[in-house]
Amino acid sequence: MAEQAARFQCGVELTSWAGWMQAGVLPACLTPEYALPPCPPQAMALTFVPALPQRLTGHLWQQWLQTQTALNSAGDPVSSPDTRRPVLPFPDPVWPLLPVRSWQPAGLRALRRALGLFLLAGMTALGCSAWYNRQELRQVDDDWQHYHAVAMTDARGRAQAVAVLRDDAGRLEEYDRNGVPWRLGLGLYQGARLRLPLQAAIARYHPEHREKTPVAPRVPQTISLNSLALFDVGQATLKPGSTPELINALINIRAKPGRMIFITGHTDATGNAAKNQALSLARAEAVRDWLLQTGALSPACFVVQGDGATRPIATNTTAAGRAANRRVEIRLIPNAVACPRPPTVPGVSATTSPRLATSLTQQQE
Repeated sequence: MAEQAARFQCGVELTSWAGWMQAGVLPACLTPEYALPPCPPQAMALTFVPALPQRLTGHLWQQWLQTQTALNSAGDPVSSPDTRRPVLPFPDPVWPLLPVRSWQPAGLRALRRALGLFLLAGMTALGCSAWYNRQELRQVDDDWQHYHAVAMTDARGRAQAVAVLRDDAGRLEEYDRNGVPWRLGLGLYQGARLRLPLQAAIARYHPEHREKTPVAPRVPQTISLNSLALFDVGQATLKPGSTPELINALINIRAKPGRMIFITGHTDATGNAAKNQALSLARAEAVRDWLLQTGALSPACFVVQGDGATRPIATNTTAAGRAANRRVEIRLIPNAVACPRPPTVPGVSATTSPRLATSLTQQQE
């Protein structure tokens, strides 16, 4: 019976201990006080020790147990004669289960976290700067090696390699004047020692001077129009059927924009020389007027003269020779700065004016 009573008392004490922990200990640990975070317990342990010869004064658990169960495992409350001796031993098997932590204030934890992030950012920046500097040095070194690998006889290849070195030297010079960019800074920049050798290599480069190939002067283009197809005998008025001949001449003229247009009239040796000279000039002026009205050309591009029968191209003793001498010549003189190029109008071709297009349509019909 005594053993059963002892077991019953142990069971009551265990149940009461759990209730006491739930009611009195856990709320105090889980309630924040004085701006401190709650401190939830990591583990709870209970151990049974032999009955003490005396009861501890002011022991909260013994007081709560007596209030709840009226149990009293010890005698009257007395003070322990030896305060240095532990009265209630701590359950030693629980020690390995408890986490080992050092409590730190919130400000100190934030400071250590900030220092850790700062060190991480610094290490990352140093690593990125080292990588960028390595890439910069490798690029300049590759360009340098390529320049020395090009054969001396390959003038074009060496010129291209020197152009690349000039770009590298210009970039390093800009860094020297305006400061190194952040991605190459942090005390890891090594490009300053390459700037002077690059400039010296560029200064030693002398391109080969090639002899210029002489350019043959361009011969003025001459367009010859038969007067029989343009005018009646002894007349300076254009015939109705002369349009196709004039259109062909205008097409050739507009294909060479910006050239001076010399129009010269010629006749055969028949008749009075003064009348022939006046007739040749009038015919040249008639051709010029048609070109101005139809081709949208600038009047500053035209020079008109009449040579009469002074410059024959065939004999005047035969009918065929006299027919060949009756002509109107149009010469297109290149490199003439006095004649500006005609302006380009949107929707209108550079070689065909609206009136010329109408004439071409009528000719096709």
